[in-house]
Amino acid sequence: MVQVPLNLFLPAGVNVDVDGDLTQNYPFQTCNANGCFVGFPVSDTLLRQMLNGDKLNITFQYLNKKPMVLPMSLEGFTEAYNRIK
Repeated sequence: MVQVPLNLFLPAGVNVDVDGDLTQNYPFQTCNANGCFVGFPVSDTLLRQMLNGDKLNITFQYLNKKPMVLPMSLEGFTEAYNRIK
């Protein structure tokens, strides 16, 4: 589940990619006073990318259709994932 702020261009959904490769788009599911939410299962392809990648990018658009990219480091992700699986 991904939570992003309010005042978004909802038809654009949320784009998810690792290091700019194989961008996937997911529609918003709901919004409340705390933000808007997108939920999706992590595919095997996305998981492989996250295990081998450097940066997970979450991209959405504000009402003016300007994109906001939230880059997140994947440093330590593989080690953490291996501990919980």
